[in-house]
Amino acid sequence: MEALPTCYDVFLSFRGAYDRTGFVYHLYKRLLDSGVRVSRNDCALPVRKEKGTEQLVWAISRCKIAIPIISRGYASSTWCLEELAAIMDCRRRDDKLVFPVFYNVDVVDLGRRRGDFDDEMKCSSEEVLKWQEALTSVARIRGWISQSTADGIWGKVGIKL
Repeated sequence: MEALPTCYDVFLSFRGAYDRTGFVYHLYKRLLDSGVRVSRNDCALPVRKEKGTEQLVWAISRCKIAIPIISRGYASSTWCLEELAAIMDCRRRDDKLVFPVFYNVDVVDLGRRRGDFDDEMKCSSEEVLKWQEALTSVARIRGWISQSTADGIWGKVGIKL
């Protein structure tokens, strides 16, 4: 299969306004300052109401790396869950590089859908099962855990790199 041309180096997936002014902003700015072409879920695609799964998969498939930033509230957004499912599908299908960031969440809760990740996942529709699988799969990837660092210095426990 022929590789698709890339439009961006990195696709950032994150939850709403809460993340746009803190960690996500600083990560986005540092990547841009380093010459990395970054697509954020809020600016690479048309306005949310016009976004479709096809455009989402297209944008994700054309990035070299996907960075889902899993924070509190991430699983309460069906759009974030759709992005994560598309990212994990690209990882399975195309060997997309995925570097998750677990921002102020417990990875164990994510993988087992407890705590912040339990409330939205009670029904058993096909779509919800897809989202549950994506959450479980991303929890198994070694990623950056915010609680394991202090001022950019690796903490002593919980490192998953």
